[in-house]
Amino acid sequence: MLQSLTKQLGAGQGALLTADGRSEGNLVARLLSLTLGDSLPGKGAIFAPLTGELAGAFLGPELQDPHGTFGIAAEVSGGALHVSVGYAALRQPLEATLAGARLGGELGEHLKRAIEVLQMVTEPSLGGTAAREALRAAMWPAIAAIQPPPEALITAIETLSPAHSVNLKALCLLPSVHELSRSPPGLQVRQVMVSIHSVDPNLLQRLLLSGRRR
Repeated sequence: MLQSLTKQLGAGQGALLTADGRSEGNLVARLLSLTLGDSLPGKGAIFAPLTGELAGAFLGPELQDPHGTFGIAAEVSGGALHVSVGYAALRQPLEATLAGARLGGELGEHLKRAIEVLQMVTEPSLGGTAAREALRAAMWPAIAAIQPPPEALITAIETLSPAHSVNLKALCLLPSVHELSRSPPGLQVRQVMVSIHSVDPNLLQRLLLSGRRR
């Protein structure tokens, strides 16, 4: 199965499906969910894809990306709210450029917008209020699907205000052949460190196996 999937990715085929019928978009979102969750310090991260109106609020209305997915994951660990924002694509990711340690291009610009919104959630301004509402709108549907409810995370997001702080990080999950996969560590967007991850065959295997158990 993994070899078949890898061949499809390498060939750039237009209709990518896993054995259990999940589409490429669902697979990319699940991969991003796992990677963002692994990037946070605890084990209870909740993932929310940035799609539809949420994509406009966090990323800008002009985003067009048929193969990639942006999303955020949040959890409470050590009494603090941790949020990780990321982008994933198995093929044909958004255009990206490097200027020293700064990530640019389409990918860098959309990630910058998302990070800016998340940085604003602790600001005492109208923009801060809008950013907090955007974060709540993104997370509530994902939180509502979890049983038992993650009470600590619900409280942290409900009561988020300028008196609080948020530990923010960012990452990109890209094909191993992408030039950013070979970039040196230390990339930044708006003073937030951005880690670059290559699509890991072991992660794909883990995902496909978890799907078969459902």
